Amino acid sequence: MRRALLTIGLVILANGCGRQSAPPVTSHESSAQRYPETRRVDQTDTFHGVKVADPYRWLEADVRESPEVAEWVKQQNEVARAYLDAIPERPQIERRLSELWNYARYSAPVEEAGKYFYLKNDGLQDQAVLYVADTYTGEGRVLLDPNTWSEDGTVALADFAASPDGKLLAYARSEAGSDWQQIFLVDVETGEQRPDQLKWARFSDIAWDRSGAGFYYSRYPEPAPGEQYQSVATNQMLYFHKLGDEQSSDTLIYRREDNPDWSFGLTPTDDGKYLVLGLYRSTDPQNQVLVRETSTVADAPWTELVADFDNEFSFVGNDGAKLYFITDLAAHGRISVGAVQVVEMLDALLGGVLETADLRALLVLLVSDHGNLEDGRQTTHTRNPVPALLIGHGRETVGEGLQAITDVTPAICRWLAGASVHG
Repeated sequence: MRRALLTIGLVILANGCGRQSAPPVTSHESSAQRYPETRRVDQTDTFHGVKVADPYRWLEADVRESPEVAEWVKQQNEVARAYLDAIPERPQIERRLSELWNYARYSAPVEEAGKYFYLKNDGLQDQAVLYVADTYTGEGRVLLDPNTWSEDGTVALADFAASPDGKLLAYARSEAGSDWQQIFLVDVETGEQRPDQLKWARFSDIAWDRSGAGFYYSRYPEPAPGEQYQSVATNQMLYFHKLGDEQSSDTLIYRREDNPDWSFGLTPTDDGKYLVLGLYRSTDPQNQVLVRETSTVADAPWTELVADFDNEFSFVGNDGAKLYFITDLAAHGRISVGAVQVVEMLDALLGGVLETADLRALLVLLVSDHGNLEDGRQTTHTRNPVPALLIGHGRETVGEGLQAITDVTPAICRWLAGASVHG
């Protein structure tokens, strides 16, 4: 009986296949992709007593320096290009994406000495173009066009900073998405390139000294030949570059050989008196803060303002010896106050808002993720903090029943909906 059922099942399957024609096979399905041959080498490494084969080690060579790797990449791209170009829907997708992306885009302008620097992409350019204008309403002119730096559009403008007098611009270039950068100088008025050229910068800001004599930047030790794009970058160093000098003459400002993975961000104060240095141990925003006077010698000691990585401190500006930070730390005495004071900006911020605002049409909401703002013992973060202050129109309605920050948005929506219903 079992054999008979099995036979009937096969007959039904056969008849079904005979009655229904199979769907047409596309060209992609009918032929398997034929990839270029990839050479294998006899390469074996031993890690913790375990042998690991790595037959394609030769592909780790820099494509810009190895003809063999360059040829392999070229052949792989040809195979991929042929497959992608044969997709029937591709022209429609490309046309629609071009329509969506084809509009002018601008960055916010950066002002320095009465000149305004901004980035603009006409719509379909590979790289945004840097413009400079004499007024914030004036028509800008092209200062740097990264699209002319390479045929394939893969050399990018990574950073830029104008000198305090607005006459020079230091800018960083990166190639093919690499983190490595080179820093150059250009005359803002004439567009003429200056001879200064700095190598091995990476994750670096460009911070001008307020005197205009030079600028600060971060770099790494020069990698060994052939290892520029393979070796791990450690031991970042902060340098000062004096205009016109060779890079070998640059002055070392700060390094941490005891913590080779740390990175640095330096900001000179607007009055040129202090250097504010942020220390970072990863991509997390929490940082330490050091400060010292600009006029001291290069190896002078730094004053430690923040000694741990518990919170984030973003330098805003200074008023003499007072430094202002935006921070997620509600001041509970955890800051080491040396020659420079760290002050809260809450009073000044609220004072400015309340002085100019019409509270009949404005609602001010203040929240602290350290719980009660008046409780100096509270030093830990609160996951869902309670709103601590409500000022202005609608505060009674919005404040009713608030137990946590997640209640705020629904309460405001209900208040706005009620206000619109009642005129």
